[in-house]
This record gives sequence, C-alpha cells and structure tokens, in this order.
Amino acid sequence: MMKTEKEKMILGEMYIPADPVLVQEREQARILTRKLNDTPEEQLKERSEIVKELFGTTGDNIHLESSFRCDYGYNIHVGENFYANFDCTILDVCPVTIGVNCMLAPGVHIYTATHPLDPVERISGSEYGKPVTIGDNVWIGGRAIINPGVTIGDNAVIASGAVVTKDVPSSSVYIYETIDKGGFFMSNKLLLAFALLGIIVVFSCGLLLPMPIGFKVSMITAGVMMIVMFSIIIPFDRKHIVRKKGYKIDFTKTKVYFRWNVFDTISACLAVYACICVQVLNILVSTGQTIQNPYVQFFTNQSQVWIIVASCYLISRISLTLKGIKEIKNHGADWD
Repeated sequence: MMKTEKEKMILGEMYIPADPVLVQEREQARILTRKLNDTPEEQLKERSEIVKELFGTTGDNIHLESSFRCDYGYNIHVGENFYANFDCTILDVCPVTIGVNCMLAPGVHIYTATHPLDPVERISGSEYGKPVTIGDNVWIGGRAIINPGVTIGDNAVIASGAVVTKDVPSSSVYIYETIDKGGFFMSNKLLLAFALLGIIVVFSCGLLLPMPIGFKVSMITAGVMMIVMFSIIIPFDRKHIVRKKGYKIDFTKTKVYFRWNVFDTISACLAVYACICVQVLNILVSTGQTIQNPYVQFFTNQSQVWIIVASCYLISRISLTLKGIKEIKNHGADWD
C-alpha cells in the first residue's frame, strides 16, 4: 500500500506539500493560530483550549504568548509547564518534541522543514523534514534558531541569537556556531605576525651578539615574547573566537570547547618557527660554517621536532577544512 503524502512528510521522506490534504490541514492550523492570537491574554482558559486543540499532545499547564505560528500543529508535542514568549514560530512538518519545564524566549524559531540541495529537485516542489527533539528543563534564548534534525539534551541553555545546526549535549550552554570554512581569523594573523617578529629578534640576538651574552639575551627575549603571547594575544584570540565562532560550556566536564582550537594557533607559530630554523641552518651549512654556537646547535638537534610539529599543524588545518566542507554539505540547506 502506497504511503500518503502526509505519512511521507511525518516520516521525513520526500513529499509534495501541495497535496490537497496537507493544504487543508495547513489552512486549519492557520485558523486556530489566528484564533489563538486574537484571543485576549486574560482569557487564559480559552487560549489553553485552543493550544490543546492545535498541538498533538500537551501538558495541563501550558502558555503561549501572541503571536504564534506553525505549519500543522499536530506534530508539536510539549510537556508540562511549557512557555513560549512573543513571536515564536515552529515549522512542524516532522515531529517537534519538547519536554517538561521548557521555555522559549521571544522570536524563537524551530524548523523541521528543509529542501533538496539539487536545484532541479528543489524547484519541482518536493521537500522533506527532519524531527527536532528538545529535552526537559531547556531554556532557549530570544531569536535563537533550531534547525532540522537537532536534538537538545536535558537542562541545556541556548543563548540568544544562536543558530543551532548540531545536537547540543545535556547540561551545556550553547552560545553560537557557524560553519568552519578553514580560514584564519584576524587575531590568528596578528598572532602569526607577532611570532614572526619574535623569531627575527630572537635569532638576531642569538646569532649576532657574542656568546654567552647573545644566548642569554635571546632566551630572555623569547621568554618575554611567550609571556606576552599567552597573557594578551591568545586571550584576545579566544574572545575573538567566542564572538565569531562560538563555544560550548559543558558543566559535566568543566571545560571550554572551541571549534577553532588554540592548539591550531600555537602550531601555526611553531610551523613558521620550524621553517625559519631549517632555512637558517641550511644557510650556515651551505657557507661551510662550523656550528659551534650552542644556541644554533640546540635547534640543529631539535630540527626534526619542529618539522613534526609543522606537519601536525598542516594535518590539523586540512582536517578542519574537510570538516567545514562536510558541514556545508550536511547543513547548507537546513536554514529553511
């Protein structure tokens, strides 16, 4: 027996939204949402009855502020003590399941509807959906967008303006997220420029000044540069990443996870460092000089380490780039 377009829609399969049954059900949902939005706020009982008629399942204690919009309503399932503030929208072509004690701030949008990536298939009028599941005790901040297929764990908090394209762990705070396309941030460029300047100064002191003064001066200079790097530039780099890329605070592990890891920034500096070290050593060897300077001997003995670190950096950047491409393919059309 063939599935109806409604059955395909709820199961997340490709379906035709222009199906007469679905068109009629959307019109019925419009009637109920219009009735809800036009009912005065002080008529709590009447508003609650309209919501219970509109939604698939609800708890006894629920409250929605006007205005509220949805596609069908019957795919929305909310638990006890559910609250949605002004201007919330839920596109429920697939089930949207929300647990108990959940709050939606003003302007929250929850999408289950999405479209094919192939343009020919997209303009044919077919679409599909992915269900959204939200656990218990979840607070979603104002103007946050929950994209198709997302699961949010219990006790999670979604910050205002967040665009959620991936699952959110329980007991975590989700701030913001965009797709990583493998590019450098301005703060990373600043850090690399600072590291390059430091390398030039350190090598100049170590190679040009007489021993042991040159060695001591270079070590002191390197120490000062590292202190400045870790106390000023890297914290600035973290703040920049938080603002542009976002982070998640997992209270169960008390760690901060950056999609751009500070390791990538440090390894970038070491990669540049390794290249300069190898170049300087090549110049010394090519001129037939005997390496007696303990400073240069140190880097000669450790040259393989620098090359390995540089290789690790390149591998990490390639992996992040591939990850970004994968995310674009997976989530590029999930912003309905």
